[in-house]
Amino acid sequence: MRRRVRRVGRWAVCAAFCALYVLGYRAPHWYHESTRPWAVLDVVAKLLALSIGPAAESWWPASGAFVLAVIASTLFLVARAHDGARRLAFLASLAGIACLAVSIGVGRAEVGPNQGFLARYVTLTTPLLCTGYLAWTAYGRRRSTALACGAQWLVAEHDRPSDPARFARNSFSFLNSL
Repeated sequence: MRRRVRRVGRWAVCAAFCALYVLGYRAPHWYHESTRPWAVLDVVAKLLALSIGPAAESWWPASGAFVLAVIASTLFLVARAHDGARRLAFLASLAGIACLAVSIGVGRAEVGPNQGFLARYVTLTTPLLCTGYLAWTAYGRRRSTALACGAQWLVAEHDRPSDPARFARNSFSFLNSL
């Protein structure tokens, strides 16, 4: 009983701090949330497609379909698993990335249609494919795991720059220009 009271007390303190944090909050005058659901979904889909790398923009419909297939197959695979803690960890990872993508979509949908393809978001969405890969290696059968992980490897391999030295020179010159 005492342990339960402590736990409830901790949650109450956390809730109180969260309430105090947002007390009196006013949105900046320049910030406009999107209220158009299709615009938000468009940015979210492009952002999730960016998890394969910057080439997702040039492959746009195909990259979106590939990432959607990875998400759907991973959810299907994890939903069938009987392992409690690991299963919840995979689901929490997917849910966290989905929440992040939706929050960026709500915040950026009014700015423009290609806001999901900004290069700075690659590192935020890459864990999506990592979660898919780890879930398939943990729960998949031999051939299906080889197919799923092999498809992800092919996409990642195709996204690499064809001339790494030139890519490094261009990146270095860009950084020097800043």
